[in-house]
Amino acid sequence: MLKKRLATLSISALLGLGLLAGCGEKEQGDTSVDSKDVPVSHESQEPASSYTVTFFVGSEEYGVQTVTSGSYASKPATDPVKEADEDFTYVFDGWYESGAETAWNFETNSITKDLNLFAKFTPTPIEQDLIIWVWGGTDENIYITEEEFVRLETEGSKIAALEGKKVAWRYKFGMGNSAFNEDAMSSLVRPDLLISGNNLYKDGVGVPLAEADGYGKIKLGTGWFTNTSRYMGVAEATSASHFPLATAVYDLLKENGPDYFALDHSAVTVRPNATKTVSVSYAEGETRKVAFSSADETIATVTEEGVITGVAEGKTFITATLGLVSQEVEVTVDATDYKLIAYVNAGKSGDKITEEESNRIKDLAQEMVGADQPISWNYIAKADADFASEVNSVEADLVIGSSNLGKTGTGHVGAATGYESTKVGPGWFKDTARYVLVPKSVLHNELAASLYALLSNAGPDYGKLTLNKTEITIAQGATEKLEATAYGSVTWTSSDETIATVVDGLVTGVAKGDAVVTAFVDADKDGVLDEGEFSATCNVTVGDVIPAYDLHVVINTGNAKNPSTWMTDDNANDLMTAFKATTAASGKNVQYEIISDQALGDLATTINGYEADKAADIVVGREAFGTNKSTKGLVAVNGESAQISAALDASWGYDTGVAYQLTTAFDDHATLIASFLDFVQTAKA
Repeated sequence: MLKKRLATLSISALLGLGLLAGCGEKEQGDTSVDSKDVPVSHESQEPASSYTVTFFVGSEEYGVQTVTSGSYASKPATDPVKEADEDFTYVFDGWYESGAETAWNFETNSITKDLNLFAKFTPTPIEQDLIIWVWGGTDENIYITEEEFVRLETEGSKIAALEGKKVAWRYKFGMGNSAFNEDAMSSLVRPDLLISGNNLYKDGVGVPLAEADGYGKIKLGTGWFTNTSRYMGVAEATSASHFPLATAVYDLLKENGPDYFALDHSAVTVRPNATKTVSVSYAEGETRKVAFSSADETIATVTEEGVITGVAEGKTFITATLGLVSQEVEVTVDATDYKLIAYVNAGKSGDKITEEESNRIKDLAQEMVGADQPISWNYIAKADADFASEVNSVEADLVIGSSNLGKTGTGHVGAATGYESTKVGPGWFKDTARYVLVPKSVLHNELAASLYALLSNAGPDYGKLTLNKTEITIAQGATEKLEATAYGSVTWTSSDETIATVVDGLVTGVAKGDAVVTAFVDADKDGVLDEGEFSATCNVTVGDVIPAYDLHVVINTGNAKNPSTWMTDDNANDLMTAFKATTAASGKNVQYEIISDQALGDLATTINGYEADKAADIVVGREAFGTNKSTKGLVAVNGESAQISAALDASWGYDTGVAYQLTTAFDDHATLIASFLDFVQTAKA
């Protein structure tokens, strides 16, 4: 039915209807005076010799007259005008008192009070050949977005049957479904076609729809909306003259969505005499094929299969058309004599190879070919198969991607002899599982091979190897872990293993003295420290053997960012000096440390990181350090959530402080722990 209507109409309709489109709310043609625009009238309470007559157009004052009591007001010399809107023209119908059904008679109605008179306009619907209403929903429930409405309007207006016709598209948003249906049924401008989220006609509720020739409520075709459960129907009240147009739009929107075909490129660049293929994907069930055409075949041509061939330098457009819908591909024909052509794939998600990483290699490539020599560096983001398909259709010297570059049989890029797909050397990417190859269609084999070899070996960031510490002091037999930040595999050495040894960054004090620990990345991958090596060093000082602690107490003086009262360093020192005095006779080694300006989480990390022989027996602080490790991340008492605590006396500098016992060797130090807890509760500084 639709195809017959389209056959005799010119293509100019594909361009002209956009000027007729519009959206937004409109008046329903209410001919009464709008009370919300009526100013308050102040009538005289006592007889007066004269009164004021004020004329209003809406809420705007139009004129004022002073009239002797019992006389007559004069009709304004000029009738007001109300501009037409998208749905109505307006004719002036006289001056009315608020709420009056008849106009003021200036010849018979005398003035006996102050009076407000309002202009009344009679609306006349603008004649349209087709009226389409689209219900968008409300802020809480958006059924059809304004963007989707514009898509409907644009595609629907391409129907050639609309040529020379007046078509009104109206987007209704911010009203409930019932209000939309009520407006549609009561408006002076009755819609012919309705598109909605639901309830266009259901069990007698909503707008009655024409069911002749199968035009009932239907779901729209895929592609129009994010949520495809959207409905359309031809109104039962559609006039006979509008019915063909309404059903033509109905047929188009029902059968075709704007996404029923897609191109894999919106823009391509090709060299003269080279080719590039634009592939088409179709919506499920689509059996038609697009037709390709070139806007300027002196610049580029295109085959029925979408193979574009560059002819001469310049720009043009390739158009793919299916039915009434078309898409364009911008084609640039570039005749530049590039010295290197590379393609880098960021991956479908766009994060497998970052643009920063791509540019790092690009800068190196530019340096290799010369600063004055042009290179073509193409950074894109596609799935592996799509990327391979694209690179197979272009000239390329070098290809870098996340995977599957050299596979065969699946449309992936083949490699030239001797240059199979290989992982790129450490340092070029955060994730080193990245691949590079020289395609079989290589143009500049020497440069491509050189860059391939460089990427396969050394990376640019070996020189950024850093250590978390540049010097440490440890006791004999003690250990400390050094952390290295590097892109390559790190090798560790000690300048004197009789002083200190190092294994995977773990430094162990052997004898008193000084040594240098070196971390390096072997740039040549030959295991030899040579000119290509990048390293970082840490000076190690080994001191005397530290005797085992009989008690290790950690005092947290608080986080300076917290304005609460904390124990000061002086208070902490006073506390420990006093406690040591009470244990001096026992000959026990009581070790303590003060940790300042650490938040709870940082303090927990510090304490949990202690080795077994340095474990904290007691932690003095204001937080629940003894709570379960799984919930707070803190050291637990013997692996349990139990805790022994004692409130610190205020004289120690704590107002509400609590000391918590958090030992991994409770039984060994039980007596000293109990002594400490008792001491801080009863002794005075």
